[in-house]
Amino acid sequence: MKKIFLILVAAVALSSCATTEKALFDGYPDDLPPVPEEQLQKILADIVERENRIVTEEESDIAFVKDGYTYLHAQGNTYLVDTNETSPFNYHRIRNSGNEIDVPNFIYVVYGRPTKENMRTYSSKRNWAQILSAKDFPRFDDIDYSGAKSQTISLYATVEIGGETYEVIFTDIDDD
Repeated sequence: MKKIFLILVAAVALSSCATTEKALFDGYPDDLPPVPEEQLQKILADIVERENRIVTEEESDIAFVKDGYTYLHAQGNTYLVDTNETSPFNYHRIRNSGNEIDVPNFIYVVYGRPTKENMRTYSSKRNWAQILSAKDFPRFDDIDYSGAKSQTISLYATVEIGGETYEVIFTDIDDD
């Protein structure tokens, strides 16, 4: 009897979570037009501003939650997830550490439209990022620069962060 009760409690809890998650994202539409370039330029300016602050911070083995975004700054690199409601995004800032990889410093940004599916995806990414530690995170050198360049690029730029030049590659998650 106790086992049946626990199973029923678990089923009700899961059902409740699914209903709560569904309700959480109900306010977002299912289909939206592509994110305009002006918004991408705002995201880029925001990334540069944030990164110029982040590169001066002491590196950490844990992720930080700050002003609606979550990030991990370790090994001279950053992984960040922002669930803003105009176009959620995540990015990796990869600083070439001078070892055997032959790629420039770069930032790979994957952004989306604030649809139900994308807000759910970026919310999950943000939750995942909050439990990251530097030891759990894949080596930043393993991020594939040529893979980022092979995606449909919606915005390409170069920027200065912490006195170093970075290529910036934007990809729309809905184009993948």
